[in-house]
Amino acid sequence: MEDKKIVEQITQTLLGLEEQGELVLTTMFPERVAELIFNTAIKAWLKDALKADEPIECTIPHLLKLTASEMVARFGVEQRHASEIVYRYYNEWLKTRTMAEVAEIYWHETPFEIAGRAYYHIELGNPDNRDLDYLEWRKRRLAA
Repeated sequence: MEDKKIVEQITQTLLGLEEQGELVLTTMFPERVAELIFNTAIKAWLKDALKADEPIECTIPHLLKLTASEMVARFGVEQRHASEIVYRYYNEWLKTRTMAEVAEIYWHETPFEIAGRAYYHIELGNPDNRDLDYLEWRKRRLAA
């Protein structure tokens, strides 16, 4: 089942619970709540899977999807364009690192941080090897 369908089912369940008086949603975007619930469940599942010696690189599709979603939320780009940016950035990393190394870095840095780095480098055309420049840009961006 596609992630989108699962998120839709969770959304419908949340709305159904609200209708029954079991839950009060104070958001105008219940699908965002559903997506967060889904992502939390996936993270918990992946954490257990990683303990079972599953290769960490198996989590790459999930990490890339989360990173693209972060980019949409933070920078207002369309989902399709965000996915393109994220995949281009990921492929650049694969030129100098193994898939397992990239997955480890993405888990450590978080999709939030990787979304910022990918946007800064791919979308804005800035060098990816100047951490101080990126950090200064990020600080200005978050202050705005």
